[in-house]
Amino acid sequence: MNRSRSDGGSALPSLCRIALENAFLEAARIRHHRAGDPEHVLQAAVAGADKLMKVAALALFGDAGR
Repeated sequence: MNRSRSDGGSALPSLCRIALENAFLEAARIRHHRAGDPEHVLQAAVAGADKLMKVAALALFGDAGR
């Protein structure tokens, strides 16, 4: 089967990226909740994490700058 970009062949990478971002955000929420941090701190950190790698760092290390 030959798939071209015009028939939706490029949707899978986008869906995978969305799934990864949501998983990282959930991990970040859990990390912040367990640390006892206020909700506004998490919201500010998430708002500042404008790239997937920053969201991943926030989830893994608790700091988007790492």
